[in-house]
Amino acid sequence: MNWDTARKWCTEHYTDMVAIQNRGEISHLNSILPRQTNYYWIGIRKVDDMWTWVGTNKTLTKEAENWADGEPNNGGNNEDCVEMYIKRGQREMERRSCMKKKMALCFTASCQSDSCYHGVCVETINSHRCKCFEGSYGEQCEHVALCSELYEPGKGSMACSHPLGSFSYLSTCTFTCEEGYERLASSSATLQCGASGQWNDSQPQCVAVSCPTLQQPQDGDITCGEDFTYGSSCNFSCSEGYLLKGAITVTCTSAAEWSEKIPHCEAVQCLSPVVPLGGQVSCEAPSHPWGSVCNFSCDEGYDYQGTPNMQCSPSGKWSADTPTSTDTIKLNIL
Repeated sequence: MNWDTARKWCTEHYTDMVAIQNRGEISHLNSILPRQTNYYWIGIRKVDDMWTWVGTNKTLTKEAENWADGEPNNGGNNEDCVEMYIKRGQREMERRSCMKKKMALCFTASCQSDSCYHGVCVETINSHRCKCFEGSYGEQCEHVALCSELYEPGKGSMACSHPLGSFSYLSTCTFTCEEGYERLASSSATLQCGASGQWNDSQPQCVAVSCPTLQQPQDGDITCGEDFTYGSSCNFSCSEGYLLKGAITVTCTSAAEWSEKIPHCEAVQCLSPVVPLGGQVSCEAPSHPWGSVCNFSCDEGYDYQGTPNMQCSPSGKWSADTPTSTDTIKLNIL
């Protein structure tokens, strides 16, 4: 039969043309097949100018080309099919025109659809073997590498995908944290189980976000919880004679910011005293802060009624009323 007819006959009566994989198979065929004058066609031919295993549609590897020195090669004369010699000494394979008449060398597959669970079934002499995919093992590649079981972190959640079984090779788990919490910077958001049974990173943890550290205000005090993390609060107060400008309480938000502008303490100030008619006032400080003193004096011909000085109290009020002046001439007439 020519090559095309031979292959058709093989696929109808067996599985396909023989695909030689190693010298051991060549030796086996040499031991069981009779010598033929016209040799045997095997399942190699040119496809798009490349020598190809027709059963798998894969190009010939360098290893396969070493089965016979210098053969098959890319010679001319339409020699696009390969014949195999049986019981011919050192010669094993050679290219030939596909129209030549030769015996068909066929095989019956021992690989079944369920021969290998997570791998590729490879035909061998009168048998088969399983070539396992990465991450699987066993005679039938029935086992898959397992990673340690992961768990939801405190203040967080976990969503996993298990294509080959729970917490096994290619399983992926993605972690998210609740509002106000974040993953430690040293861990990844998504973990994947590797072929060696190890996760590509450590189990993530969720921790509360932190707000900037607060300092005790000048002339005041601050009372806070144990730290400056999400949900914690700080209360501010001022020393005697000072007023708090801003919120009394600030809280750390989920955005890692304080809920209010940080307050400060300002000294209490009294209003500027009224200058009495016919008198003068002299103060220690132009802004009249708490504790400062103002002294009063009268012009010539006047006398005052009341306290000659007054002090700004912590409440922001003067310790006495502004004195009044009296004309001494009028007093003498009276």
